[in-house]
Amino acid sequence: MRYVCEVYVRLLLADRCDRVYNVCCGRAYTIKDVLRTLETTTGHKILVEINPNFVRANDIMFLYGSTELLEATIGSQLSSGDTLQSMLAWMVDNCVGDGSV
Repeated sequence: MRYVCEVYVRLLLADRCDRVYNVCCGRAYTIKDVLRTLETTTGHKILVEINPNFVRANDIMFLYGSTELLEATIGSQLSSGDTLQSMLAWMVDNCVGDGSV
């Protein structure tokens, strides 16, 4: 989340409103990546059961955005680090048990 906020601030400071930007890290994450990171972050083993009734042949397997235009506008000094891990860790630390997740 900090990465996205920093990108938004830099875009506002760049004073460019004539384009559409992909606010992304340029990397695709799979559901397996998310589950593995969540397991590591929480120390729990997650059992996944796939319901074949909800699997579609035309599902998009990988979706990610290019950072080329974004970096050309605000610079490439941004470090997304492991945004997925830090976001999940924040959710675990701040939301688990209070009914918000």
